[in-house]
Amino acid sequence: MQGRNSLPFWACIAAGTVLIIVALVKFLFPATEAELTNWWYALPLALAAFAAAVFIRRDAKRQEEAAAQQRRDQEIRARNAELDRQNAAERTRQEERAAGQRYQHCLELYTQLQTFPEYSSFRREGPPEALSQYAALCRDMSGALAAAAEAPFFYIVHPRLHIEKPFGNSAYVHSSAEEYMQDRIRFFSGRAGYAAEASAQMVEFVQVLETLPEAEILISEAPAPELPPAEISYSTITKRTPRDKLGNFVVIDTETTGLSIRASIVEIAAIRFRGFRPVEKFTTLCHPKGKISEDASKINGITEEMVAGKPPFSCIAAGLQAFIGKDDIVGHNLPFDMKFITKYGVDTTLSKRKYYDTLEIAKHTLKKWREGSEAYYDVFDYKLSTLCDYYHIPFFGAHRALADCYATGMLLERLAKDRE
Repeated sequence: MQGRNSLPFWACIAAGTVLIIVALVKFLFPATEAELTNWWYALPLALAAFAAAVFIRRDAKRQEEAAAQQRRDQEIRARNAELDRQNAAERTRQEERAAGQRYQHCLELYTQLQTFPEYSSFRREGPPEALSQYAALCRDMSGALAAAAEAPFFYIVHPRLHIEKPFGNSAYVHSSAEEYMQDRIRFFSGRAGYAAEASAQMVEFVQVLETLPEAEILISEAPAPELPPAEISYSTITKRTPRDKLGNFVVIDTETTGLSIRASIVEIAAIRFRGFRPVEKFTTLCHPKGKISEDASKINGITEEMVAGKPPFSCIAAGLQAFIGKDDIVGHNLPFDMKFITKYGVDTTLSKRKYYDTLEIAKHTLKKWREGSEAYYDVFDYKLSTLCDYYHIPFFGAHRALADCYATGMLLERLAKDRE
């Protein structure tokens, strides 16, 4: 036994021992008769001393056991604290690895998205299947970014996202990585919706053209004679223009080997509209007089192999004139198309009709951007694709005559509504 209880214990033992010795001395060697008879009085005191020693020893043992238990408890708490520290450190490492893995997953998805063409042209050129895949990837990208943004330690591991911009540039300036991530989540979520909608519209656009009844192409054995340029006055649309008659027309579009009048027509298309809805189509490829240049093929996708064996436009001019009949004629940059079909045998002046050029109508309806000007504008230019974008008109297959006709017909309707 050690510590503060050892001295009282041994003092009690010593006192009890002394009292026993005193009692024995008085009993064995009494000096008087009284000592002989009173020697046993020391025994209770000795017993009390020994009892106190036993009590002190038991108390000391209890204290030692309590101290030992306290030491064991402290050791257990220390071990548990160390285990908690190690577990916390491991969880931190796991979270950091998870944040890195989510970052890499987002980068992989973004890299896949970069393999698709530029979106503004891709959503018009398709194909719809690829556009659907693009929409699905955008949804995955938005979800992956959202999961990464919610991950602990993500912004600790990647605090400079708003500066590095690993997931594309933003039109806004962000002061933190959190703002940049939220912007990118909204961007890819919105892009997924737009792409899915564009894919559905593209499928519908193609289905309309494919299921549209097709007029028989009458091919003349003798080519139509060339005609001089016709004097044509192009109409505009005002509030007084009767809308019930305006929706009945034929849209025409040509694809040529070049821009000069010496070029040849390689494709002609026309769509008849009733109440601004397509009801019949006329379309065919044409064999040109000369070869198709590479520049022309890059624009319209028409090659020498595609027109091989096709009749020249002059042999189907009569058929096109019959298809147009007495309807008004609509086109985008219509003077260009009229110049070619007139030269190669179509005489549209035989019947009284109106001519609507959606390019010129758009110029009187929408304001164009001008470099260096801070004035309000609607569009950057008056291209058919730009105007279709402005009016949210689905447009798939730009620079192919039939697709251009369908888009132009829908464009006329939107312009007419804007000019009411």
